[in-house]
Amino acid sequence: MKTQNRRFPSLEELKAAAAGRWPEIHAALGIAPECLNPRKHCPCPYCGGRDRYRYTDFQGSGGFICNQCTPDGGSGFDLLMLVYGYD
Repeated sequence: MKTQNRRFPSLEELKAAAAGRWPEIHAALGIAPECLNPRKHCPCPYCGGRDRYRYTDFQGSGGFICNQCTPDGGSGFDLLMLVYGYD
């Protein structure tokens, strides 16, 4: 049986592939559509609340801000790590 040498993409390659596609990626991975509207505040998909969260998708990076758990904001990867516990 032949073993395949599988190369996984680097973080930089993943970032480049995801740039500008974060709403689509987040939706496909189960982030609620109401949490992906950059024009509306809503409950944070991680900590809840009423309107403390906003999806900015700043420069196609999947950016977001939650006034309680991530007041400095985060990237599309950060959102997935926060909501789903990925490392």
